[in-house]
Amino acid sequence: SDVCSSDLTDGQVGQGIDAALAKVRAPGVLLEGTSVLKRLRPALAILVVRGDEASIKPSARAALRDGRIDALYVSAPGSAPPPVLADAPGLPVFRAADLPRLVALLRERTAHAPQDAETEEEPQ
Repeated sequence: SDVCSSDLTDGQVGQGIDAALAKVRAPGVLLEGTSVLKRLRPALAILVVRGDEASIKPSARAALRDGRIDALYVSAPGSAPPPVLADAPGLPVFRAADLPRLVALLRERTAHAPQDAETEEEPQ
């Protein structure tokens, strides 16, 4: 239940991720934010959006565009597809009622994942 929090500028993301992950002594890690996806390729990347939210941060839009998001979780109730889905056709969309399926997907992905997340060189 240890928590490591970092508030980093774009130029510090790589070093910050490396430093934080070096402190982790657990079989799994939950990271918040899409900027880390420029450096890591996790077993599962879930973008949480509100159902009525038409705009998202540029780093989240880039992660969607680059295929680094594996699923969407819509936090607001409603039946209409979130507008952000237009940027990611075909991605599975989960809502509160789908949490058991989302947990199953997480277990499936992490059961076959290497112990260390794949790291990528940071773009220059």
